[in-house]
Amino acid sequence: MKIRYYSYDKQSIIQAVQTVGEDAVADAALEAMPYSYQAGQPLIFMAGGYKFQGHVVLDLLVIERGVKQHNQHKRPRA
Repeated sequence: MKIRYYSYDKQSIIQAVQTVGEDAVADAALEAMPYSYQAGQPLIFMAGGYKFQGHVVLDLLVIERGVKQHNQHKRPRA
């Protein structure tokens, strides 16, 4: 699957994809895609600690956003 980037901040998305690896991002997108997915529908998926948002058209994954997810440990207050 080919990957294209569509965003005003294209460099940060390219960096996120390179950090995780193109194959890992494409595999995660395919796994997250429901059986009833139609081309162009929004697709949100996680790969390598990053949350990606985009859509798939034919064999092209278009990524619009890639954000590093941080672990948030909340301690219950007594």
